[in-house]
Formats: sequence, structure tokens, C-alpha cells
Amino acid sequence: MEWNKERLSSHQMGYVHLYSSMYYICCLCSLLSFFMLVLNLSCIKFEDHTVSGNVTKSWKAHYNHPYMNFTEVPLMVRDRWFTEFKRTYTWRPEFDAKARREFDKKAGDRLRVTLNQIFKMALHKQVSFMTDTVRAEFINKRKHPDFLKRSNQARDNRLSCQTLEKFDLAIAKVAYLLLKWLKKWENIWKNLRNIRTKELR
Repeated sequence: MEWNKERLSSHQMGYVHLYSSMYYICCLCSLLSFFMLVLNLSCIKFEDHTVSGNVTKSWKAHYNHPYMNFTEVPLMVRDRWFTEFKRTYTWRPEFDAKARREFDKKAGDRLRVTLNQIFKMALHKQVSFMTDTVRAEFINKRKHPDFLKRSNQARDNRLSCQTLEKFDLAIAKVAYLLLKWLKKWENIWKNLRNIRTKELR
């Protein structure tokens, strides 16, 4: 009897070890799923706060030169930024080109906004992703007359486009109101003609 009890106990322990192993495997898979987000790019939006934040983290991890905008960033560096982003997210191979386009667009936007904020910061405040040398070079480039001229021109172009868009919207609104007014008077004229016709009869 004692031998049967030991044998039964060993079987039970075997099941315990099996279930424990399965539990740990499930926990490991859950952790991997948490840290490695699988994206379906047919519905993902890079405007999502979490995705946008990870795009920013990707280029900040390898910002080793005072780039003023995304256009200045060499292709090799852009590839490095995108590779960094892919450590957090993955997707099916057929979506790779789309993911790269969306990443480049978002990285360019976030780079511009972040660098503008840093330029306005007090110098005694630290910038985590910039060395002191890179930051000094960045500030000097921002203050250079050539950069200021290009920046002002770009700002004027944006304002001009915004003005044209507002003008187009105003024209469209006036045209809509005019058509509505003409339609109203057309209906009034038809009613008057109908009344006149009835009176003549």
C-alpha cells in the first residue's frame, strides 16, 4: 500500500509540474504579446497616441547629429530609426511599404514639433536625447541667417496656403447661398405663374 501511495503521489506531482509549466508558458506568451504589439496596418492609425509616442522614441534613440528637419536625415539614419520602431511593432510583410511611408510621415512631423520646442527651451534644461555638443550645433544652425530666411519663407508659404483655403471656402459658401437664393426665387416665380394661369382661366 505504501508503494502504491508513493506511485500515486509521483503521478500527481507529474501533473503538477505539467500544469505549472503550461502556466508559465502562457504567462510568457502574454508578456511577449504585451511587449511585441502585432499591428494590422489595414486599420492601424499612426495618429494613435501610443504609436506616435513610439515613433518619437525610435528617432530619439539615434539622434546623433543636429538635423533641422526630416529632409536632412540621410536614408541610412532613417532606416535605423525604422528598425528601432520595428523592435516594438511587427506586421505582415505585405504592409511593410505602407508602414514605412506612415512612419516617415509621422517621424517628420514629430521631429519638427520636438525640435521647435527644444529651441525655445532654456539652456539650463537638459535634453535627454541630445548631447551638449549636438544641442549647441543645433542652436547655432537654427540661428544662422540662411536657416531663418528659409524658415520665414516656409512660414509665409503656409500662411498663404491657409489664406487661399479660407478664400476658397468663402467663395464656396457665397456660391451655395446664391444658388439657394435663386432656387427660392425660382419657386416663388413658378407659384406666381400658376396663380396667374388660374386667374386667366
